[in-house]
Amino acid sequence: MRPTHNPLVPLIQTLDDGIEFYRIAEKKTDSQHLKSVFRKMAEIRDFALAYLLPYINQRHLESPATTNRYAPLLNRIIGDDRLDVVQEVEEHLIDTMLDTSLESHNALVQCIIKDLIPQISWNFESCLNGLEDAGAVAA
Repeated sequence: MRPTHNPLVPLIQTLDDGIEFYRIAEKKTDSQHLKSVFRKMAEIRDFALAYLLPYINQRHLESPATTNRYAPLLNRIIGDDRLDVVQEVEEHLIDTMLDTSLESHNALVQCIIKDLIPQISWNFESCLNGLEDAGAVAA
């Protein structure tokens, strides 16, 4: 029997890529404030991943590892465009969550995603405001 497509797989991969992205970004920056922001961004993804993993059959995740989709952005994260990069990563996650919610036939998964989106959006807005405030203080 061939495994069926599970709409959670792209979301799980996106969350996992984001965790790796923010952990590497945290190590690449010297700013303590940015380290804190990037840590929070990784933590909210860890939370979302833990929330969703029970609803996916592990065999759906047993595909060859792919390159992190955010790897090309890592060089920009410590440069002048860091707010744009963070926004790009966050918007991609929200878009993937919305797509998964629409594709999933599991009502519980849909509810979980609808619960997670405001939390992730709030975390992003909070971190974005913190980055802007830090930039204003540094200027």
